[in-house]
Amino acid sequence: MKLFSQVRLLFPITCALLLALTLSTAKAEYRDPLEDVNRVVFEINDTVDGLVLRPVAVIYRDLTPRFIKKGVGNFFHNLREPTIMLNDFFQGKNDDGVESLVRGLVNTTIGVAGIIDIGEEMGFDKHDNDFGLTLAHHGFGPGAYLVVPFYGPTTTRDFTGAIVDTAINPWTYVTIGGGTTPLIEGISRRVLRSVHGRHLLIDELDTLKEGSVDYYSSIKSFYEQGREQQVTGHKGIQSRGGKGDDEIYFEDDD
Repeated sequence: MKLFSQVRLLFPITCALLLALTLSTAKAEYRDPLEDVNRVVFEINDTVDGLVLRPVAVIYRDLTPRFIKKGVGNFFHNLREPTIMLNDFFQGKNDDGVESLVRGLVNTTIGVAGIIDIGEEMGFDKHDNDFGLTLAHHGFGPGAYLVVPFYGPTTTRDFTGAIVDTAINPWTYVTIGGGTTPLIEGISRRVLRSVHGRHLLIDELDTLKEGSVDYYSSIKSFYEQGREQQVTGHKGIQSRGGKGDDEIYFEDDD
């Protein structure tokens, strides 16, 4: 519990530092001033992916029944519903915020912790939002491009947003299993969520890797394009709000 408290204390400090970097590069378009470091981290992440994450994701994809994978996707989206709701309100999208609130309440209760998407069946559409998009909504540029160990591609703006989303989400501080801590349980959820997210990108990333002269640059472009589609959607040109449920964006169901 002491470790968890120390981690919580680091949130505002980390956010302040990353937001300062975002402010300093607010007008830049996905600059990569840390490219040399990013490439080293990228190689480490790619090695871990090839040795561990992708093989586990392939087993998960091939052996797990479709309805279970659908339930897992629903469950993880439901865990994010409080932050989606809050960011809707932060951006002045009150109708979306109310819809997220109702979805979260209905799915958490009647939908068995969100495994069954009762809210969507009742006509409350699923959408996405996060604090990185809130910062973009209020005029912050992407900042510097980053590759974070065991996390993947992001930017100073979006990584700041991810930290804030974690801090403001009440599920961060809740445990389900007896004897665990929020930190341990959060890590466990993160691992399962990463496997679920990775299985949805197996073919897409394999094709991208096979056809790339520079895989690092291809992934960077892949991230930037997906994120800009979300930012554009949240500025009102379209949307469901994007595909996001993780660092490289993917759909919630198979």
